Amino acid sequence: MNKFLAKNSGNKSTISKNIRKIRTIKGISQTVFAEDFGLNRANISSYEEGRAEPKMDFVIKIANKFGLD
Repeated sequence: MNKFLAKNSGNKSTISKNIRKIRTIKGISQTVFAEDFGLNRANISSYEEGRAEPKMDFVIKIANKFGLD
């Protein structure tokens, strides 16, 4: 999960980029992805755009659901 959690020095964290990457690879819309985790689409959009940082428990849930390390 370290690669999933890593941050870079750019505007968007690696977490933000990886949330979008895993969602698009799996072919899941922001709305469906959000519903799977009990959130709304605006939350996912904010995370992917780097406007907000997700809580660690959410990141762990993503990692567990998709088998990420």
